Amino acid sequence: MKKILIVDDSMTSRLLFKTYFPKDYTATIEEANSCETALAKAKELNPDMIFLDYNMPGRHGIDIAQALIDAGITAKLILCTANLQAKVVDTAKKLGFSAIMEKPITTERIISVLGQDNI
Repeated sequence: MKKILIVDDSMTSRLLFKTYFPKDYTATIEEANSCETALAKAKELNPDMIFLDYNMPGRHGIDIAQALIDAGITAKLILCTANLQAKVVDTAKKLGFSAIMEKPITTERIISVLGQDNI
């Protein structure tokens, strides 16, 4: 069973992610609402995938990804954002994100990411 960590400051976004997650995909889904919580949960859970919101207070998803990488976390990183500007996408790819999922979150977008060969 896959272990997934959702990192988003919005409780509504985390709830929508869990609601829209495909029912036929077996996974344990945990949540974090900040960089600090994400680091602690990632170390504890050793997730297979981490879905990171880009726009969070204090530190955005790319900063959090760097902190996770620096901590030795090897999970696949998926950036969730409505900001698909070339600079954001290029920075995410250079850092090693496995995928970028456009917001708003939908079941189809989650399925598309889960179906990628590198996930």
